[in-house]
Amino acid sequence: VTSDRDTDSLVLISRDTTEIPQPRQMTSEVSLYFPEKPLPEGEGRSISLWTLIRYNRPECVWLLLGLLGCSMTGSIMPVFAFFYGEVFATFTLQGQEMMEAAIFWSCMFLVLGVLAAASIWLEIVTMTLAVERLVMRLRVMAFHNILRQSVGWFDSARHSSGHLISRLARDAPLIKGAAGLRLGQMLSAMVTLVAAISIAFVFGWKLALVLLLIVPLITGGAYHQTLMMRRTQTQDSRLMDDANKIATECIQNITTVQALCAERRFLSLYANYLNVPFRNAMRQAVIYSVIYALSQAVIYIMYAGAFRFGAYLIEIGDMTPSDVYRLQGVLRISILCGQCGHIICVCPGLQQSQGGRAPDVLPHRS
Repeated sequence: VTSDRDTDSLVLISRDTTEIPQPRQMTSEVSLYFPEKPLPEGEGRSISLWTLIRYNRPECVWLLLGLLGCSMTGSIMPVFAFFYGEVFATFTLQGQEMMEAAIFWSCMFLVLGVLAAASIWLEIVTMTLAVERLVMRLRVMAFHNILRQSVGWFDSARHSSGHLISRLARDAPLIKGAAGLRLGQMLSAMVTLVAAISIAFVFGWKLALVLLLIVPLITGGAYHQTLMMRRTQTQDSRLMDDANKIATECIQNITTVQALCAERRFLSLYANYLNVPFRNAMRQAVIYSVIYALSQAVIYIMYAGAFRFGAYLIEIGDMTPSDVYRLQGVLRISILCGQCGHIICVCPGLQQSQGGRAPDVLPHRS
């Protein structure tokens, strides 16, 4: 998930970059990718998901294979729930017919297990390889852009050697929050939800509609849960930056601090800055616990509604008991595994990095 801090991870990349070369091509071609136009202090841009994909274009084959793996991984749980419902229908048979059906569905579970292992392996390997190459490319680009700056640019305290080295080591990997396995998990969850809804409507559209009415409640709970966690982490990071600034200045000027006997004063300032995120965390914990508890309770309300309405449909002859259990199992497992609320919360951060205003560490031609 990309946040204000994640957007800051992209500020070392020139905003006019039109193509990303391979790292081994950088030395001879770097001048083609870094503009001469100066960038004013504090000006930057947010970078969309499609821009990251364009930067990742040299790994398009790996991304396509990763997309295939994500689709297979997302289909596993709905198919598993469908097979599990068929097992209960098998137990209603008798004699040799039951044994043959049991052997068949056992083999189907084995095949499903092999496909699950293959799809997860394919997803992890391809998406990780693609994003690691992207991180290497962006880090090398950032370093070349730094080397092109004038000497006066480095006079700023915000462009000190330690700060720039830290940014090179820390910021580029933050792009993994908007690509790689995170993107693969989002695609898998979307496929899971779509496949589950499709199977549910095939076997009983009436019961499927009733159960889908519960989905917004589960989605809303998961959405607010993830959103609160992300906001809390972002706020804590900003507040901790203030505390770290006090600690850094105190340590860098420790001789002066000791000469003025100001140790207690700086300790008090540092503790005050830490106290703010502590109070925020305690307050958010109470709200978070209530929302999470309600979202989990809704799942059991869904069970109650499904059994009651399913019994009515069986009574009037619209569905069979096996269909009711199969449909309920597909939606239950798929909703829990799909993390639909997480999808909604992650998508805005992936589609468009938030922040709009990048800090002035963006290298520019002076």
